[in-house]
Amino acid sequence: MGANESMGTCVTGPETRLHEPSILGEIGVPVGSAEVVLASGRRYSMEAKQDGDRVTVRARDGKVMLRVTLTDAGPVLCFESADVELRAMRSLLLESETVELRASVLRTHVSGDVQEQIGGARHTRIDGADRLEAATIQCQANEGAIELRAAGRIALDGEHIGLNDDPCPTPFGWSAIAGGPGDGG
Repeated sequence: MGANESMGTCVTGPETRLHEPSILGEIGVPVGSAEVVLASGRRYSMEAKQDGDRVTVRARDGKVMLRVTLTDAGPVLCFESADVELRAMRSLLLESETVELRASVLRTHVSGDVQEQIGGARHTRIDGADRLEAATIQCQANEGAIELRAAGRIALDGEHIGLNDDPCPTPFGWSAIAGGPGDGG
């Protein structure tokens, strides 16, 4: 063997670098939390917690604007601000096992038709007055009776009140049992 050779190893001259850059130096070490303050004054913080990883955006005054918690079951979004707007050009779908809306005042504005399909029972409890106003009102019970009860008097006022007025009543054309839109028809 020559002076610059050894068993299975090549020894080179002094111009060879002894420490090549390692890819291990480019891998970041995992951290439990981190925070970035932007020039706008908003703070973005990230932290790993038992219930999931959390990203929080805080306003200049420190109030939470947005919190995203990434859990094993999926992401949880929390908005805390004066106003939150969701807009979609074509459709917006909310689908869940349970959907709850809580508000001091709830307003719904619809420029077209509204359709509801409820697979079970519907119960509405109102502490104040309930008012219904429409061009015409039609009500139909597909199975069973229509019952009306009041603790006070019941008043029926109209130009004509017909009791058993139709000798051969048929379902409304719009109803499900008549094959109307309630049945997709």
